[in-house]
Amino acid sequence: IDNDEWCVENTKENIIRNHCKHIIVQKGSLEDTGTDKADVILANINRNILLQYMPSLFRKLNNDGILLMSGLLAPDKDIIVKTAETAAFYLKDTSEQMNWIALVFGKI
Repeated sequence: IDNDEWCVENTKENIIRNHCKHIIVQKGSLEDTGTDKADVILANINRNILLQYMPSLFRKLNNDGILLMSGLLAPDKDIIVKTAETAAFYLKDTSEQMNWIALVFGKI
């Protein structure tokens, strides 16, 4: 889900280019997804948006699902992890490169 039409089209092109299946892409916001749930949610959004939507992301993720957040600054890790844990996620993995981080969460 993205509110930028170019990002949606770019994602669709990459899905084809990488021979991916079972991926749904749509223009809009998290609220536009209705009651649909996902096994994997990829979130490459700024910290403030992630913090705001953490409980909604939890509700949108199937049990045993994975939430992968990327494009985040390393100094923001603690606040993101704390907010995720408050929403009942648990941190599974972290990757850092040149002050950027990716975080992988599972559902408790």
